Amino acid sequence: KNEARYIREWIEFHRIVGVEHFFIYDNGSTDNLRELLEPYIQDKLVTYHSCPGTCLQFPAYNDAAVRYAGKTRWLAFIDADEFIVVHGQNIANFLKGFEDCSAVGVNWIMFDSDGKEKMPQSGFVISNYFRTLQDIDHPCNLHIKTIVDPRQVKFISNPHYIKLKGGRYVDENGQQICSAFTRKNSTKRIQINHYYSKSVEEYMEKIARGCADGTEARQPVQTDYDYTVEGARHYDSGIGDIALKLKGIIPETYNGK
Repeated sequence: KNEARYIREWIEFHRIVGVEHFFIYDNGSTDNLRELLEPYIQDKLVTYHSCPGTCLQFPAYNDAAVRYAGKTRWLAFIDADEFIVVHGQNIANFLKGFEDCSAVGVNWIMFDSDGKEKMPQSGFVISNYFRTLQDIDHPCNLHIKTIVDPRQVKFISNPHYIKLKGGRYVDENGQQICSAFTRKNSTKRIQINHYYSKSVEEYMEKIARGCADGTEARQPVQTDYDYTVEGARHYDSGIGDIALKLKGIIPETYNGK
């Protein structure tokens, strides 16, 4: 919802990583998201679904799992502020090692505002934010998001953990996963960079949009955008080469064009 200013970076980043197609569910955006997606739709890179209303995150997830079962071997359920980073290879090659699995859970790394109060006027999301929690095993970093064989999805009632019909649900090391959290953060081969807050200004806009899975009003929390409270560090996930490639594809601005 209202992610137009970021969507081209998100798509082009994942194209570089090796994603082949995008199924985008638009929850009643009022910016020019549909207009920006039109060239991708025409090129058959994006399949667009309009789903205005409230509490539609899980209906959208379950619709995608059912609608595209049998049409793709792998389907990643991620948001527009989440970027899949594969170290040393592309995502297709990484997933070749999991052909005997039904789902792969990927730990994320949370990024804060990096001390930015206002939305930057230039620079990509991935090149504007480098501050993370000092503790890699902080509970925030133990969450997973899932890449799944949609044919094996039983139902989805948690944005992180998917109920399967059967098969193995593992982490990057092939170790079994039984919940939305892992005991330790493991991001040596693959991770999700979660730019949850971006600047404080953008974080407040996010909070005002409300929840995707409920109707309760959200309240700002300092520790969502300022990790210095709990201990922060500068973290480079090694995606500078992708940022350089992006510069040759799309403008390095935040104006959503």
